[in-house]
Amino acid sequence: MSYVRWSSIVNCELTNEEYIALMGQGLEASEKWCKENKTPDAEISDWYIFWHSMGGDESNKREDQYLAMWNCREERTPVLDYNTVKTMLETDDWSPLGYEKITQKHVLVDCVKRWIRNVEVDCK
Repeated sequence: MSYVRWSSIVNCELTNEEYIALMGQGLEASEKWCKENKTPDAEISDWYIFWHSMGGDESNKREDQYLAMWNCREERTPVLDYNTVKTMLETDDWSPLGYEKITQKHVLVDCVKRWIRNVEVDCK
């Protein structure tokens, strides 16, 4: 499951009709339209965050769940386990990602909170 993808518009709620109308107009044009017509907070995501499968048997244990948190401005592609991700959120210490600078932290935090909530509902 993907929580956000690179080059997608974030911080902007779109109807299905608006989303379809913006498809094919290019990112910059879509971002501009969203800023002018929806919210000045709309932006293009730097993040690709998704529930990562480590292969093999699918486990329902929380400690066997992983979240990939990749930033397009960095070379590293970290995949971290549930306990590490939860600790990062609780302590506001994002150093396990190995990134010198965290861009769009609000997007990262929102996705991490949603992922933790999903893991805690879906896994033991």
